[in-house]
Amino acid sequence: MYKNIIFNEDVRSKIVKWVNIVADAVCATLWPRGTNVIFQENTYSTVTKDWVTVAQNVLLKDKFENMGVMLAREAAENTNRNAWDGTTSTVAILRAIVNDGNKYITAWMNPVLIKRGMDEALKMVIDKLNTVTKEINTREERLNIATISANNDKELGELIVSVIDNVGKDWVITVATTNWLKTDVEYVNGSKLDGWFESPYFINDAKKLTANMINPTIVFTSDRITMQSQLIPLIQKLLEANKREIILFAESVEDQALAFLIQNHIQGKFTCVPVKFPSFGWYQTDIMNDMATLVGATVLWEEQWRKITEWTVEDAWTSESVIIGRNYSIISGAQWDVTSRIDEVKALLETEKDTFSIEKLKERMWKLTGKIASIKVGWASETEQSEIKYRIEDAINATKSAIDSGIVEGAGTALLRCSDIVSPEWLMKEQEAGFNIVKMAITAPFKKIIQNAGENADAIMGKVLDWDKWFNSLSMQYDNLYEAGIIDPQKVVVNEVTNAVATAGILLTSTVAIASIDEEK
Repeated sequence: MYKNIIFNEDVRSKIVKWVNIVADAVCATLWPRGTNVIFQENTYSTVTKDWVTVAQNVLLKDKFENMGVMLAREAAENTNRNAWDGTTSTVAILRAIVNDGNKYITAWMNPVLIKRGMDEALKMVIDKLNTVTKEINTREERLNIATISANNDKELGELIVSVIDNVGKDWVITVATTNWLKTDVEYVNGSKLDGWFESPYFINDAKKLTANMINPTIVFTSDRITMQSQLIPLIQKLLEANKREIILFAESVEDQALAFLIQNHIQGKFTCVPVKFPSFGWYQTDIMNDMATLVGATVLWEEQWRKITEWTVEDAWTSESVIIGRNYSIISGAQWDVTSRIDEVKALLETEKDTFSIEKLKERMWKLTGKIASIKVGWASETEQSEIKYRIEDAINATKSAIDSGIVEGAGTALLRCSDIVSPEWLMKEQEAGFNIVKMAITAPFKKIIQNAGENADAIMGKVLDWDKWFNSLSMQYDNLYEAGIIDPQKVVVNEVTNAVATAGILLTSTVAIASIDEEK
């Protein structure tokens, strides 16, 4: 296959062009007076304010311009993956850095030295954010975070916080759609563990990068499965019993066996998602037995002379749903009685002296006694239902980030106040330029929020900085943001600027782009 190659300014002009176009579309959604994005999904339209969802539906014909979209998408997805929110602000900062950085490079400054100055500014911004972070302690603070992230929908914010209060500190919440008109919450038995899928081919939820299964047959084995012949007896028995949706928890599934499962999944014959079971040794044995008891299955242990080839239909059972992610698994709606396992763990806790073993026993107790909240989203139209589902997921994730890392001033104000950082005297000319690029770029989310409200961003920014005021773009008044509940999780803000700087640095220091040429048919 032939390749097309471009250099220097041609690289940046094409990629920067589409970083800006994508940023314009995305930043229109930013904060309370932002607007929606409509995109075509299959044969119907979907409405959302979720940038990651928008980005996953953007694919351009020009491969070099598409690289700009992919870079912006990567920055946003990294923020979403690490902090579960803040994707739109990430793109706003990225766009500002790319535009200013491109100007300096066009003026013959060295991009590598510019990148070093950007990294130095990033360190100082993060240090300053750490000094102003407040811990989140009250229900009202959790409610404010949930409400803001749900696009200032107080009803959804109250629903989310009520669910968190009910399921406790180590909560697991899933979001699904329902045919009912009303959004409701269902509490079910279940657990979350650290197992993950062996291959991304089984992902069926592109937004969350998960494999979601409804009422699957669940199989547990301690075997390391590498050969197709190890699986064929199991698969034949399941297909004869008309069970085509399968979750296989195992030590590992590799090589020929994994290729066999992927091929049959792609061909639509059956779906058997292989899940690598977490940990090792005695703890892995105990957790696997706990989870098997939870769903009513039997673990096949090679040490007990029962291999996976000797599996019978009676050894498996099911649960209402299983979600497999890249580093976790959630089993919901398990119906079996685990009282005996709980009593066993309690007895061990009373006699155990080793600190490490006590922590592992507490983890087992939580996994056996945990409750999972399932929010069922209902509404009059499918389009509106989908949009509400996205908002609930964003609000849940933002609230989790706030509980984990604390809070800072919201609406871009925390980063705006970091723009007073002073560059070290030892920086070279190009490094100082990179430092100033980041210093100015972190004001981009605040400016865009004000612009979306129809106000003069520079005038209001001057008052906020010079008069030490806060501006509430929802009420259009100067408020104390903490008292008004306009707050952001610190983890989200740190990830916004970190991922924007990292991705912009890759772009600005790239001088060659290569793409394949489509063959004419």
